[in-house]
Amino acid sequence: MKGKGISSAVVAVILIAIIVPTVIGLALYAGYLTTLAMPAVAVTYDGEFDDAYVASEYGFYIDGVEQTDCNITSDVLGGSAYSACIYNTSAPGFIANQSTRDWEFDIVVDIDGPVEKMDIDLALQNTGTLQAAADVIIKNCALYKYEKGALLGRPVKQFEIDDNNYQVDDSTGPLMGDEYVIKITLHTKAIDPAAASGDDIFKLDLDLTTDGDTDAARILLESH
Repeated sequence: MKGKGISSAVVAVILIAIIVPTVIGLALYAGYLTTLAMPAVAVTYDGEFDDAYVASEYGFYIDGVEQTDCNITSDVLGGSAYSACIYNTSAPGFIANQSTRDWEFDIVVDIDGPVEKMDIDLALQNTGTLQAAADVIIKNCALYKYEKGALLGRPVKQFEIDDNNYQVDDSTGPLMGDEYVIKITLHTKAIDPAAASGDDIFKLDLDLTTDGDTDAARILLESH
């Protein structure tokens, strides 16, 4: 009469069930240890401004036109005196007793390479007949990727920029090299007196705080 011991086939199955997961687990653990031992790759934040222009796709627009194309002067995109990157409001512009309304100014900034942050300083002006700092408020300021997003094809907001209705002084987080839109919405109150042609409405200063060649930008919006 044969004994009732476990057959060799069953023993083999049990051994395989024990050994295979163990080997796989050891391999995964070894890979994990290897990953821990690998030094982290440091990001070099040396990006710089390449260009700036009107945003006209993906639902972005501007209530105005580009008067002076942005160019680099002394390593600053737009020059050092707001004279090389100018946008004009569309006619009839900021006229006296105009009904209150929103004005949209969506401007693309093309950043070449990664940056740790971008400082954004947007200030309304009182430097002409128009008293923009008294008659205009900054309704909203945000940063978007200049492309269709995954959500219903809408561009993806990167940062909501903090403002106090009259000035923006805020910073983004890290940005990769790409085209970004600074979406600025102004709201006019009771304009009085009317703007003269060439009155400054806002000045926009951008600083990438990197070691790139062109790490600052200066953009001016004028009345038309």
